[in-house]
Amino acid sequence: MYFYTHLGLFEEALDEQVSILYSSNRDSETIYETYKLLVRNDISEDKVIKTLYPENSRNKEQCYYDLYKVLLENNNYEDAKIFADKLEKQYPDSLNTAFLKAETLLNEGHINQVVEILSTISDKLTRNEDITIYNRLMASVSKTPDKEALKLFNQGYPDKALELLEGKNIPQNANILAFKARCCMELNRMQDALDYLNRAISLDGDNIFVNLQFGNYYFANNDYELARKYAQRCLELDANNQFAAELIDKLNEIDASDYISQIISTYEAQNYEETARLLSEAIKIAPNAAILYYYQGLTNIAENNYAASTASLYKSLELDNTNIYAYYYLGIAFDNLAEYENAYGCYSQFLKLLPPDELGESEKIQYARTRINKLQNLL
Repeated sequence: MYFYTHLGLFEEALDEQVSILYSSNRDSETIYETYKLLVRNDISEDKVIKTLYPENSRNKEQCYYDLYKVLLENNNYEDAKIFADKLEKQYPDSLNTAFLKAETLLNEGHINQVVEILSTISDKLTRNEDITIYNRLMASVSKTPDKEALKLFNQGYPDKALELLEGKNIPQNANILAFKARCCMELNRMQDALDYLNRAISLDGDNIFVNLQFGNYYFANNDYELARKYAQRCLELDANNQFAAELIDKLNEIDASDYISQIISTYEAQNYEETARLLSEAIKIAPNAAILYYYQGLTNIAENNYAASTASLYKSLELDNTNIYAYYYLGIAFDNLAEYENAYGCYSQFLKLLPPDELGESEKIQYARTRINKLQNLL
């Protein structure tokens, strides 16, 4: 076939391809290769259908649908749309048209509309082929609502995510119930959230996502003991669960909150020895609290221990990169270590990240600008 095609002998290539089609397993790729040669030879639509589906050529509706799927599978979207339009215009009330619309809506993420279409045709299924397509689409629907809801939730629409998860025929398994609880928490519907969580854990007590949402629920309600219990349960089920570890870190920081207030007071009173002692104790309780490493860095600077301060401040930024003043003090530390290129970079990053409402003439801003101007002459 490729020999004939290369020579431009498309009729001969078509004859060979048709013989391959009739002797093969009639997979999608073989049908598509035959279709391309039929079109290349300007064969009429009727003959295209008779060639590709000889056993079913009189059922043009089914042929349109089958050809639409083949074209779609082989990424020929333009021709696929042509046959989709033919199917919808000529057979608007057929099962195949319903399946076509359902697949299109599924690809576009309109889950509830897919469910509505499928619910209207569920009592019309008689052929095994139709039942197979229906089951495949329903299976796809059951796999996708949580992903679509997560997308809406992350975009700031917990109400829409909840509406999607409450749609008809959405399977109310443990994960879906826990996700509904998470949406309710965001909407401050705490009793509804607890009701969903209790239903979810009754279905699957070892579900990590369910236990995590219980932890979030109790954290939001200031019951830190129960929040820790569920977060630790998540880590028992999955030692590498990032979200449970982050919840534990938040709880640890709350446990160390008394230390943190004392650390700030002693630092401001320039009692650096006591600040260092309190920091050592607090870090044992909350080893991932960025604020502790920040004040550790500041304390080291106050004691002229500049090399140690850079390690602490980098650790602080690793845990929380939103604290722009860590960059300012890193600039101070590198400046004193005569690492002027690093100092210049840190001062510049500090000024770059300043929010609009902090672009005034504060002492730190002025100092950073002055040092940048002087460092430019040294680099």
